Amino acid sequence: GSSKAAKKAAAESARKTGALLDALTMLLLQSREARVYLRTAESQGLRYLCCRLCGGGAGTTRADAGAVKALPEAGGGFDLDDAPDAEDLPSAPLATRDPDPCRTLTAISAAVVGERKSKSIVLDQGGLEAAGRFVRGACALGGEEVTNSLDTRVAAARLMLECMDDELDGQAAKLVVAKDAGAIQGILSLLPANPLPRGGVPAQAMEAAGALVREICSDVTCRKALLRLKEPVTSTELAAAAAEPAEAAQGHGKSAKKGKKGKKAESAVGPSVATVPGSTLDVAGLLASSLDATGSAADPGVYRVGREAVTGAMANLLFSEEFRLRFALPTPPNASALANSTAANVAGVGAAPTQAPALGLLRLVASCVGGGSNVASQWRGRGDACEMALAALMNACLEETGAVKRCLVEAGGVTAMLRVISLPANKRTSIPMLVRTRAAGLLDRLAQEAGAAESLSTVGFFAAVAAALARNWADVQTNAAVTTNKKQTKESAAAAVSDDVPSYADCLAEREHLVRLLARIMSNTSTAKAKAAAARAKETGGVLALESDPLAAAAAAAGVAEGQRDPRIALDLKGALAILEKANVLTILVECLPPAATNGRGDVTAESVIMPPPTLTASLKESKTQIGNVLKCFIHILDQPAGPAALQLYGAGLPERIVALLANSKDASIRKNSAIVLAKAMQGHPPANERIRELRGMEMMMQLGNQIA
Repeated sequence: GSSKAAKKAAAESARKTGALLDALTMLLLQSREARVYLRTAESQGLRYLCCRLCGGGAGTTRADAGAVKALPEAGGGFDLDDAPDAEDLPSAPLATRDPDPCRTLTAISAAVVGERKSKSIVLDQGGLEAAGRFVRGACALGGEEVTNSLDTRVAAARLMLECMDDELDGQAAKLVVAKDAGAIQGILSLLPANPLPRGGVPAQAMEAAGALVREICSDVTCRKALLRLKEPVTSTELAAAAAEPAEAAQGHGKSAKKGKKGKKAESAVGPSVATVPGSTLDVAGLLASSLDATGSAADPGVYRVGREAVTGAMANLLFSEEFRLRFALPTPPNASALANSTAANVAGVGAAPTQAPALGLLRLVASCVGGGSNVASQWRGRGDACEMALAALMNACLEETGAVKRCLVEAGGVTAMLRVISLPANKRTSIPMLVRTRAAGLLDRLAQEAGAAESLSTVGFFAAVAAALARNWADVQTNAAVTTNKKQTKESAAAAVSDDVPSYADCLAEREHLVRLLARIMSNTSTAKAKAAAARAKETGGVLALESDPLAAAAAAAGVAEGQRDPRIALDLKGALAILEKANVLTILVECLPPAATNGRGDVTAESVIMPPPTLTASLKESKTQIGNVLKCFIHILDQPAGPAALQLYGAGLPERIVALLANSKDASIRKNSAIVLAKAMQGHPPANERIRELRGMEMMMQLGNQIA
């Protein structure tokens, strides 16, 4: 009877404590004064919560807690406000373990929102170490194996994330978590496993884990720490090893017998992580697997926030070269991994879950914008993740050996990105400018791969890029107030934002990629290999291995009438110039150059052309790369200096702008390419020769001499 009464009293006490913690959490979230009071009051409520959480060996105080930090910017070399007093030293954890860690974690998370000093207390008290234990599927506390509920694990992940959101101590919090293999494994095991269980998994687990890994991977030191982490067998064994290293070493057989029980318990509260003892923790593979799993869900929109966080984590992870090769391989890299990364073992966009992570990202982008008539509805379910996926792919393509680019090209990445940049007007407005810009950037990086040369040098592909450039220029012209960004009122700016009109900076970023693509393709048409391919295609009537639909649509949009040329036929210079003329891109290319200064009557003269106009300095600074690629396009166009395309350039004011650029630019490469354009124009077209001499362009080239040689 007494034992029953004691249990009843304990249950009632736990219920009341839980209610108090819930009320405290609500108060802390609503009031900053309450958060400050919890930290500064004599009762030291925040420290008590940390001691409660760390009870039973869940966490220990930091050895450097209370140490004065050297801060030279503070004036005297030290932050005296943080000097350790007796009351500032961390308190010892409670002897017994926390009976309700989920509520305690939630209350502490609310207490540290926006409070840097509160976060420091949590770090010093060992709160993050405790959270690292509770985020696992199971852990050993006080010699007892404890299974953590999914709510507890998510609450632990949120506390870690909140502590990382700080300019000063956030770095320390990230390192504490990144160096804890068990904590990282627990975080990754919150991600959905592939295949997705029937009925799905809780979305908040993926959101918390994805956001946490994204924050950790944003720091280069933490990324290096992740590279050194090894896979434990199970979280139970890891916890036992941390608590009792000697016993763990002696009783390995016993812990192995408990491994099955630990795995079963972990799978009950969340997806498990397959591990190989001693192998490097495959962070990239686990992130990619969660994307594949949720992509096949009945309603992917449920996981929208989590998928955005996961793709953001992959983008941050790919800032380090050491992780990039993994994205081209179905399995973690080894000594012979690069040699095996061929089309034979790299599946396509619709591959099995063992596909390369880069292909999973490519499939995500394709599901947003390629296929299906209702792009807007697809965007609502996957759009935010698409932006991050494109960023991750752009970072992955920086991989030194080119394996990622080869993988994407072989899987149809060129065609997939072509669909994005060649969307018709009615669908184009439903896709954010950032997606279109990153798709053009990824296409530009894929174009550097030798295997993409044939795909690039086709009528349809070139027409698609030309049409995209024309639409980009139209976006700028539709809102002149936004492009100048000087004379617009606050009302007009607000209206422009509400109408989703792309800004001048956004249009410039996309245009730089598109112009570089044009220059790259035109340079391919002038090579002997490209000319031979074009001649071969004309003789045999053969086509290259590209899907025809997007190419044919792009060719039609650029003015290539159906029946004139197959959009998949290899491109030659004559065909390229015809496409540029019909798409009105030649005038746009001239407009991309800074204008020449005029005299008082609006005429460009030899005296005015050497004077920089008001917009010249800004134009040279913001679009130096674009100007260089525009000049490369002109060099190829003027291989036919008296042709229709060249005449269109002269009529648009090319001689005046090139002479002005030569006179005012200080960049050696821009000056050199400007001189080449002028020389070609003078050699092949007498009226242009006369105009350039009138503006003293020839005299400038003679004076520059060796500077442009």
